[in-house]
Amino acid sequence: MAINYGVEALLLKIDDYRLFLEQAFALLKSDNPNFSYNYFARKAGFASRSFPREVITGRKRLTEISLPKFIQGLNLSEDGSNCFTYLVQSEHPELNAEKLSASAIKNLLQRSRKRLESALDFEQKNLESINIFQIDEWPKIYACLHHQVGSTIEEVMKRTGLGRAFSLRALNGMLKEEMITYDPAAETYVVKVGHLFLEKSAKDQFFKRYFVNSLEKAKFIAQENFVDRKTCFFNSTFSVKASKMEELCDELRGVLNRYVDANEFEHGDSVVVLNVAFWNEILIDRKKETF
Repeated sequence: MAINYGVEALLLKIDDYRLFLEQAFALLKSDNPNFSYNYFARKAGFASRSFPREVITGRKRLTEISLPKFIQGLNLSEDGSNCFTYLVQSEHPELNAEKLSASAIKNLLQRSRKRLESALDFEQKNLESINIFQIDEWPKIYACLHHQVGSTIEEVMKRTGLGRAFSLRALNGMLKEEMITYDPAAETYVVKVGHLFLEKSAKDQFFKRYFVNSLEKAKFIAQENFVDRKTCFFNSTFSVKASKMEELCDELRGVLNRYVDANEFEHGDSVVVLNVAFWNEILIDRKKETF
């Protein structure tokens, strides 16, 4: 999992978990204007949209049930999760199942911070080698860049809804990967290949994670507003000869690529996500299904 450097770096210097949450939320908001307490509550799985805010303000406290949800919502790494957990337990030692002393929890926090610091240092030094699908917002930013005249940072922010700091970091990362170029005269970023991400191998583990995350977003949109002319949800179950499966899969992929190719050059004012899942029902172990 890619480390959210800015958020996890806060865990190295803040000793109050509520202050950490407050600053982490502010950082996430600066990177993504769409981020909110409501957004976080849904991502973390809280029924109450106001609960995260009430924890930060001290009106509510974290429990054995809510603590893992905060970790999930913040998408913390293993080292980051340990740091945050021990930070919380420093104030609420009763949450420690082993009933450790305050000094023991403090020592565990210090050790976790050292491991996290090493992980963050490694992440910074190896940013240019990170696979594109480890950075969830990179495909969105890449998609809004015109392949001929390019796009300015202001145009990127307008089309994606992302903050300047996050957009610049992503663009600089793509420049290091030589996925895009920069025209200093026009102050524009230009892509080298149209819809690069459809050309990646589906066997890539990072592409798999990115695809699953995209489906989670589709689930969120469907729950919010399923009936909308500006969104599309389509499902069809039909019978086909097993010998034709590969041919059908290749043909569908070809149709999608031709459609994206035709529309890529129109340089739109927004970014959309297209996900298509195609499988053979016979391959599914129905005993394990929970549909």
